[in-house]
Amino acid sequence: MKLKFTTAKVLKLDPPQDDKNQVFYWDSDTNSLSVRITKNENRSYIFQSRVSGKSLRITIGDVNVWSLEDARIEARRLQQLCDQGIDPRRLKAEEADKNESFAELSELKK
Repeated sequence: MKLKFTTAKVLKLDPPQDDKNQVFYWDSDTNSLSVRITKNENRSYIFQSRVSGKSLRITIGDVNVWSLEDARIEARRLQQLCDQGIDPRRLKAEEADKNESFAELSELKK
């Protein structure tokens, strides 16, 4: 279901019904941004798109931590990467590897 998100509206969206584990509500302003609500009423901003013909879904973060505007900005950034054929998950994994190498190097210097 597409809605024009506001911060207040995101916090009042209904949780899933009929034994479903989660429900998605889509932002009408940013096509790739949704709010996922679990049956425990946890709410997260979600980015969903396609890259190289494959579907991907990335959790941006908790709605209580991320502002709506920041989530929209992040969804647009992720969409730009997808439009360039770059999988954002690969970039994140590469950065994690760099951080791990840096931590190991820092330990050796001690």
